[in-house]
Amino acid sequence: MIGKQYEYEAMATCEKKLWWYKCLHDLTLYKIEEVADADSAILDAGCGTGGMLSRLQNRGFRNLAGFDLSTDAIDYTVKSGFSKVQLLNILECDKAFPPRYFDLIICHDILCLLDDGEDKQAFANLTSLLKPSGLLIMNLPAGQLFKGTHDRAVGIKRRYSKERIIRLASGYGVRIRDIQYWPFLLSPLILSLRLSQRCKLIFNKKKQFKSDVSLPHPLLNNLFYKMTSFENKVMKFKPWGSSIFVTIEKI
Repeated sequence: MIGKQYEYEAMATCEKKLWWYKCLHDLTLYKIEEVADADSAILDAGCGTGGMLSRLQNRGFRNLAGFDLSTDAIDYTVKSGFSKVQLLNILECDKAFPPRYFDLIICHDILCLLDDGEDKQAFANLTSLLKPSGLLIMNLPAGQLFKGTHDRAVGIKRRYSKERIIRLASGYGVRIRDIQYWPFLLSPLILSLRLSQRCKLIFNKKKQFKSDVSLPHPLLNNLFYKMTSFENKVMKFKPWGSSIFVTIEKI
């Protein structure tokens, strides 16, 4: 996705309105507000266009930092009113901050963009920056069945399962506090969309595709938000979903 300015423009346009982003930010904020106060040191590793940082800032959190590898992402984040961001590769973030500095680290949909093996290096870097009992909150794409043109457009190199995340976290002095697939109720609709996308991939192997990041009709967007918010609040177990949300604690 690096270098695709139009994708960052789409993200910046949709991040505060699109049902998927709103639900992801709700999940993240709920986990953070369970354990954090206004002065907790929070890092958004791969902050994109700054929607999560902006949401946290508006909720009164003061000790925030972020980084991204994209100059477009940094530009949009600064334009949104948040300036404490830097251009940085996640594979080098352990050199940019003191060890055991952050109470919480957010890393949404970043490890999936890295080459094989680099996701473990990035995970090790992030956990090294956490204080004891600090939390790493991650979202990642899940389920090979949900693979589609969106994956190619944004550079997703792998999708994750619960088992793969458990293996990823093994040996780094952490424990998984919570892990859940989402969205479940909308998964048949998402699956049908991605299946049609995979047909396009078969016949258009060299075509440049755009991501799925766009706003549906407001009525649909509101319906999808309410359905997914409901399941995230009420359904304790969801057997599958196109994303996986995980909270990991540094021991």
